[in-house]
Amino acid sequence: EVEGKLDLNSPVNTWLPESDLPPTVTLTHLLSHTSEGTPGTSFNYSSRYSLISQILEKATDTAYEQLLQERIILPAGLSHTTPLSNQKVIDSLKPHLASPYEFHGETVKGHYDTGVSAASGLSATARDLAAFLRGLENGELLSAESRKKQITPLENPKGNPLPYALGTFSQSWEGKQLVWGYGQEDCFSSLLLSVPEEKLSLILLANNNLMSNPPRLINGD
Repeated sequence: EVEGKLDLNSPVNTWLPESDLPPTVTLTHLLSHTSEGTPGTSFNYSSRYSLISQILEKATDTAYEQLLQERIILPAGLSHTTPLSNQKVIDSLKPHLASPYEFHGETVKGHYDTGVSAASGLSATARDLAAFLRGLENGELLSAESRKKQITPLENPKGNPLPYALGTFSQSWEGKQLVWGYGQEDCFSSLLLSVPEEKLSLILLANNNLMSNPPRLINGD
């Protein structure tokens, strides 16, 4: 939340004219992965999501990593969450990190990715992700109104629900709302599943991408 600074319906090119996106693409479209084609009509997981961090920096005149610290990491008490901004940070954390690998019929030593944006770049533990989720649900990080908006899936012009809300997947599963998200790099993957009605969550982390890539979670189901 950036109070009084950002309107979710404002065009992206208002903040990032250099992006060359048409004026019909709004911040909501970036947050919901509906900016491709005719904005707001269909879900398509897009790298444009990373533009959100640039917009936040312009709206607050604050570096994105500082915003992460001030708005999320410190308030939620995430003591084992670190932006992987450069190789020096990764080297300092290596004794505490699982060794990444790829598997293509045989195991191949993997690598760490550097760089932080709204799309990727954080190292965290399962306990910290659980604390982050609690912070979203108990009003510590988002107001109740914003949280409800964040997990309510968008609809296409025909009124059919899309699989994504704002920054998170949201679908109906066996009559209950399932809110979920995944992470994926070449050698890492993560999965967070939450059933708000049951106050039940499942968090999985892996040091390869086999948890998310083969089932193509990028497709939104």
